[in-house]
Amino acid sequence: MDTILHDLNVRINTSGAMVQLTGIEQVVVWGNPNWLYRLFLNLISNGLKFTRPGIAPELHITVRETEKGYEFCIRDNGIGISLAFIEHIFQPYQRLHNREQYEGTGLGLAICKKIVERHGGSIRVESTEGEGSSFYIELTKHIE
Repeated sequence: MDTILHDLNVRINTSGAMVQLTGIEQVVVWGNPNWLYRLFLNLISNGLKFTRPGIAPELHITVRETEKGYEFCIRDNGIGISLAFIEHIFQPYQRLHNREQYEGTGLGLAICKKIVERHGGSIRVESTEGEGSSFYIELTKHIE
């Protein structure tokens, strides 16, 4: 996580974002480090990108231990996701906004889902439009 935050440092500072980490110090999960890097980079980048005008991004990244591994939560105070679109956001090329508002391909969350599934985990989102989103990622501690 430190590497990701370091790589996003300019974006974090430019946006005036506040990033808070809780419970992540001793977490070790099984997996492909490059894929896991991409997973968390995509989710944190989205929290920095999909912001409300005039409001600095706030990201809360927490981890809690579960029976099989860890549940990560990446919560933001951004624009949120409409309930009408929530079931589609993990499908490829799903864009909720036009390119003039927010750049991107619509592949980021589909890639995240694929990475999590390849690691035997799950991903879900809770969101309130106009208030922000919370992405929950469950990953195992080791291969079973």
